[in-house]
Amino acid sequence: MSWFNKMNDTIEVGLDYITQKNYRVFLVLFLIIFGVYFKSIWYDYIFLDDTELIIKNHEFNSKWENIPKAFNKGVFLDDNDLFYRPILTISFIIDEKISGIELWGYHLSNIIYHIIASFLVLVFLITLGATRISSFLLSLIFAVHPVFVLAVAWVPGRNDILMTISLLLSMISFIQYLKTGLWYRLLFFFIFMLLSLFTKESSVMLIPLLVVIYFFLYRVYLKRFVYVFLITCWATVLFFIVRKQVILSDSTSSSFMNYIEVVWFNRMAVLQHLGNLFIPVKLSVMHYIKDFPVYPGIISLIFVIFILFSLKKMKIVIIGIFIYLAFLLPALINVFSMEHRLYFPSIGILVIIAFSFSKYINRFFAIILVIIMLMANIQYQRNFANG
Repeated sequence: MSWFNKMNDTIEVGLDYITQKNYRVFLVLFLIIFGVYFKSIWYDYIFLDDTELIIKNHEFNSKWENIPKAFNKGVFLDDNDLFYRPILTISFIIDEKISGIELWGYHLSNIIYHIIASFLVLVFLITLGATRISSFLLSLIFAVHPVFVLAVAWVPGRNDILMTISLLLSMISFIQYLKTGLWYRLLFFFIFMLLSLFTKESSVMLIPLLVVIYFFLYRVYLKRFVYVFLITCWATVLFFIVRKQVILSDSTSSSFMNYIEVVWFNRMAVLQHLGNLFIPVKLSVMHYIKDFPVYPGIISLIFVIFILFSLKKMKIVIIGIFIYLAFLLPALINVFSMEHRLYFPSIGILVIIAFSFSKYINRFFAIILVIIMLMANIQYQRNFANG
C-alpha cells in the first residue's frame, strides 16, 4: 500500500495522469467496481425503455453502416421522437455486435463506462488542484455510491455515464489548453465537447461552466479562453441546427417561461437529490418529485452550509456548486425523478468536499464509508436482479 501513502501531494497533470504509471490506482478502481457490479451482467430486461432501445431497434442496431444514420434519427427511431441521443444509439450498435439482444454485453459495457468515469473523476479533481489522496478516496466513493446503481445496472442509464465521460474529458482538456496553449489540447477539447453534445443536450451547460472555471481560476489566459469560447459557441449552434433537422416535433418550442415555471414547481428535487448523495436511505428507481421526502436533503444542506462557512478556497467551491445546480436543473423539467440524472451533477459536490475536508479525509474514515456505500449498493441492486 506504499503507493496509497504517497498520494498526499497536489499536482497539476490533467490527461497526462492517464499516460503516467498510475495503473495501480486504475486497477484498484477496476477491481472494486467490477466486483460490486459483476452480478449485474446477468440482470434481465426491466421493461423501462430497454426493450424498445434494444429489442425493438434490433434490426437497425445490427448494422455497422447505420452508425452515420444514428445522427439522423431520434434514439427510439420514431417519427415523433423527442430524444436525440446518437452516441447512445452508436453504443447500442457496438453492443449488438457483441451479444445481440442478450443483455450481458450491454451490462458489461455499462460497468466499463462506469470504471472509466470514476477514474476521470480522480483525474479531474487532481487537475483542479485537489490532493491525490482526497481525489482517490472521493473517486472511490463515487465508484460504489448506491445512488448510481440506476446509471450502471439499468442499460439506458449509461447515457449519463457517457455524457459524464465526455464532459470530464472536455474540462480536463480545457484546463490543460489554458495552461499550455498546445493546439492538440484544444483539438481534444473540441472533440470531447462535441461528443458530449451529441450524447445529451444538457451538455450545453458546459458553456457557462467554462466561463465560471476561467473567471475564478485562469483569468490570465484570456486569449486562449476566447478561442475556446468561440469554438464552443459555434459547435453548439451547429449541434442544435442538426438536432432541429431530426427532432421536428421539438419540445424545446415551449416558451422559456414555461420551463422556468416547471423547474420552480420541481425545485424541491434539488434538496431531494442532495439528500440522496449524503443520506442514501430511501432510493427509488422512479418516483414523483412531489411524493419524495426532503428531510435528508435539508440535513445535507445544513451540512453543506457548515462547510461553506469554514472554507478558504471559495472560488473552487463556487465551481462545485455551479456544476451541481447547472447540470441538475435541466432534469427538473420532468415530474419524475430518476437517480441516474444525478451522475454528473454529483461531481460538483465532490469538488466541494475535496477542497474543504482534504485535511480531514483519511484512509480509515474513507474505507469505513466505502464499505457502508458498497453494502448499500449491493442491497439496492437487488431491485434490478429479476427484471
